Amino acid sequence: MNSIQRSLLALGAAVMVFSLGACSDDDTVTPSNNKQYYPTTSGSFWVYNTFTIDSTGAQSTEIQTTDSLVAGSKKMIGGKNATEFINHMMMDGQASHDTSYSYSENSQIYNYINISEFSPLGDMEANSMWVKSADFNASGEWQILDQTLPPVQLPLGFFTGDTSNETMITMTPKFTSKARKGITKQVSYSGKTHSAQEIVTTTSVSMSNLIFGGVPTGQSINFNIINKAYFVENIGMVQSITEPTTINLPLGMGSYSIEGDAQILIRHNVK
Repeated sequence: MNSIQRSLLALGAAVMVFSLGACSDDDTVTPSNNKQYYPTTSGSFWVYNTFTIDSTGAQSTEIQTTDSLVAGSKKMIGGKNATEFINHMMMDGQASHDTSYSYSENSQIYNYINISEFSPLGDMEANSMWVKSADFNASGEWQILDQTLPPVQLPLGFFTGDTSNETMITMTPKFTSKARKGITKQVSYSGKTHSAQEIVTTTSVSMSNLIFGGVPTGQSINFNIINKAYFVENIGMVQSITEPTTINLPLGMGSYSIEGDAQILIRHNVK
């Protein structure tokens, strides 16, 4: 997966949260009505391996990244008493980290995001905001994000992967994310079987008002990024699957496939 693909998938994953908790000693664990999916004890951590998923749906056996999520201190962010989470990433031998903020309320999980931080579109003006990324009592779909941003300019090679192609495309990006409570799935983690609640998030990306090489085309680029996250009460998110997708380019320029990924919890510790 190249950096362009990782950036596009990061955009869809921006609305997700790693919400985890303490584990039970039973061989089979079933969620209760309390739905305790969100530990915030400082010093707790969770470790995930990430694998790519190709356009056929096949998952690679090679680990793409190993991420360690650490719960930090409480901070007032955007008017909310939120927990700071630090995500340490290791990819291709290179270490990096980022910080996020989230809180829970009535079996709902909220993330503080700024879409420009996750977008592959470079510097954009966008306001930070709290969004509801999970609702374990929801009976229907809810909207996470609906935001149109100022026009941006990108080289055609951004989409095709051919970095030598510097023909510029101007477009107006719009991002719409919706989520719903999905199925209950049996998952294995740490030698036990658990009932996991699925949260399905669909991020629709629309690049409209395309100007190609200085000429308005009247066309747009549209694609969806679908993520399915699986949460276990008193453990948290044990799996996250971002499906592969395809971008159909305008003016008969073909299509561009983006790999998906699978994020799998391998260990955790709640203080």
